[in-house]
Amino acid sequence: MIIVGYSCDKCKHQTELKGYIPTCKAFPEGIPNTIYDRPLNSREECANGYKYEPDPEKVALFAKFGL
Repeated sequence: MIIVGYSCDKCKHQTELKGYIPTCKAFPEGIPNTIYDRPLNSREECANGYKYEPDPEKVALFAKFGL
């Protein structure tokens, strides 16, 4: 799990870091900054058929730390 403080950090499609750049299934080469600027409840597709879907475990962990 990557914890940076963006909504993407709570998404079940987030994968790993590529160097210092967070990646996900929609953006395997790196999540673009424009994605971080979108509202969390956006129903827009990110890319490649993926869109934000909360991961219950990640959401609970963030809540535990007040994030």
